[in-house]
Amino acid sequence: MRRKIIVAAILLVAVIAAGIGGFIRYRHSEGYLIGVLAGPGDSNVTLGDTDPRVSAMNELYYGKYDPGPVVPVLLKLLDDPSQSIQTNAMKYLGYFGDPRAIDPLLARFDAAKDSDAAKEVANVLVGFGAPVVQPFIERLTSPEPQLRAVSAAALGWMVQGLFTTDRTDRNAAKAAVERSAVELLIPLLDDPVADVRVSTADAMGRIGDQRFLAPLIAGLPMQADQALEVFARAISYYRDAAVAALGPALKSPDASARRSAAAAMAAVADIATYDIASVGSSYVEGARAALDQSMQGKDLAVGAGGYEYYIVRGNRDAVDFLKASLDAYGDQRMATWLLNCGMSPLEDAAKAWASARGFTINTRTQATRSTYKWGGNR
Repeated sequence: MRRKIIVAAILLVAVIAAGIGGFIRYRHSEGYLIGVLAGPGDSNVTLGDTDPRVSAMNELYYGKYDPGPVVPVLLKLLDDPSQSIQTNAMKYLGYFGDPRAIDPLLARFDAAKDSDAAKEVANVLVGFGAPVVQPFIERLTSPEPQLRAVSAAALGWMVQGLFTTDRTDRNAAKAAVERSAVELLIPLLDDPVADVRVSTADAMGRIGDQRFLAPLIAGLPMQADQALEVFARAISYYRDAAVAALGPALKSPDASARRSAAAAMAAVADIATYDIASVGSSYVEGARAALDQSMQGKDLAVGAGGYEYYIVRGNRDAVDFLKASLDAYGDQRMATWLLNCGMSPLEDAAKAWASARGFTINTRTQATRSTYKWGGNR
């Protein structure tokens, strides 16, 4: 009798275990997960919790399930009332990389009301590679400025490979841009919307087509603050060609042209701070020599444009030069750098400059101050 009870208990445990195992397998089956994905979700999800549909997306992707039946459900979720679900559906459509998602995502891109919304979609689209190059090129002439701006940016991302490691896609993007987009991008440097101009300049730097260099330099004097920084950085991508092309601008009779050219020359010199292979290169040394020569000639417009270079180089001879440059041609951005560089005479000069003009400039946090440090890159 005792043996019968033991056998029955073992059989019962086996049946329960099999049932639990079957239920667990069912909970992780494709059919169950797609059912969760297509379901209503959880309206009671609180901050820090995860909607079960997002968990299902994650498991369907990382479990390497067939995207065939999954993608149509994800596409429907692009219109879900939950912004979080929409965002995650886009993200996982990008992960799956199914071409059926391209046209719906392009429609969502076209419907974007601002640059942030357009960038969110573009970040996903660029992962599809070559098939989306031409659609972005076509949108460079869109009447909507956010589409012009983000399409230009996306082409730059694709050529540089920011969102893909596929060399074939990068090459296809570069070939298509060189063939069809150069003449469309150049006029965008004169676009009435600043975001379009800035995004285009940034893309031109990433793309690296030599036909962009002259228009970028020509557009420099019209830029200020963040836009000038982006144009200058874009020009720096051209390295030796940039140094050669900026040389005449650095000697222009127009102070504004010299000031903006100095900002770009300083960006070339700055390459050595983040690319160790460029240390001692002809372009870095050429940029430094041009800026040093301008300081020796007491060209205050160049000092006001290239102040970042003079600060991080930390040459004591530059202190009086920078003070005079600030008074003659400086702006709030330059004053902020001087205030935070750690060199007392320059900090005092920046405070006096701001006070005389009714400006307020702020001392940066310790983490940020390293950017402005006097002698930070000798």
